Amino acid sequence: MDVHSNITPPTLTISSSKGTSTFSTSTVIYGTATDTNFKSLTFNGVEIATASGPYSREVSLSIGYNTFTVVATDAAGNSVERSITVKRLLAGTVPPIEPEPEPVVVPEPEPVVVPEPEPPVVPPVEPEPEPEVVPGFGAIFAILGLLAVSIYLLRRRR
Repeated sequence: MDVHSNITPPTLTISSSKGTSTFSTSTVIYGTATDTNFKSLTFNGVEIATASGPYSREVSLSIGYNTFTVVATDAAGNSVERSITVKRLLAGTVPPIEPEPEPVVVPEPEPVVVPEPEPPVVPPVEPEPEPEVVPGFGAIFAILGLLAVSIYLLRRRR
């Protein structure tokens, strides 16, 4: 693959093991960076990886807001940046209740109505014509049959 024709940046995720508010003095920032032509991953400006895949860094937290930034870059120079802010709370304070993220509502796709195919047009089948019957033809055979029986009986008597 020609890296110069690649315009798609790497994929990158970032999370904190302690969430976004904590009393803890440290947290682990972790995620995944992937790309077929991965070049580098920086964490707060320091290169930490040259291969795509999962990453993690344990970091100390100062009281207040702590922002961490990761940048993934591929060989074509495409990059993506993600940041997370973790607030370290003072002991004795009540952590704010973090709102639950709103669920993503994916609309159901419209049902596709596929019309049933029309049955093929089949021409009507013409019945075969019945053979022509000559009136009285059966009577002739009946008479011949009786005549044959009569001759048979007469010959038998002689």
